[in-house]
Amino acid sequence: MRSTAATPKLRAALEERQVGYVLGVACSAEVTTGAGKFRADALAVKVPKWAWLKLSAAAGGKGHRFYDWAVIDLAEPRLGSHQLLIRRDRTTGELAYCHCWVAGCGAFGHADARHSAPDGLIPLTCNEIQRLFTTLVVRPVHGAAHRLGWSDWRRRHQARAQASHLKITIYGWSTRSGGSQQ
Repeated sequence: MRSTAATPKLRAALEERQVGYVLGVACSAEVTTGAGKFRADALAVKVPKWAWLKLSAAAGGKGHRFYDWAVIDLAEPRLGSHQLLIRRDRTTGELAYCHCWVAGCGAFGHADARHSAPDGLIPLTCNEIQRLFTTLVVRPVHGAAHRLGWSDWRRRHQARAQASHLKITIYGWSTRSGGSQQ
């Protein structure tokens, strides 16, 4: 995998334009986590067995190409969700490293507030964006329409729950007392 994330100008230009990316990095690339600064290969050694996820990279001429994947959250000072993505070949053990950035994620894990959500939906969270990316790009088991429909349903349900909790907090309503004030 070619190392392109080592070019800070490219990363900064993509982030400025709010374009998410997955760029290859060298094993010697230094990344900052909540525990400090480490080389990418040193972090790969520290990933526990249970944290590796077997996923197909795509169907090839000989069938699906399965790899083990691990993701480590990075502590970057800039806005957005930064991760180190590690891919391990299941037969040779060879490792490949990528620096990933999800555009639009700000403080508290919510999508950028400048982009409001449609009526009846909560804004996309960084976790929801990452989940959609994983299910739509990395391992598409169901079609995109199914996944996007599920995302809409989930966010609509969360918006209703949020509104309900707000009513209970403000007005002291309770479903146990038949909706009357306590």
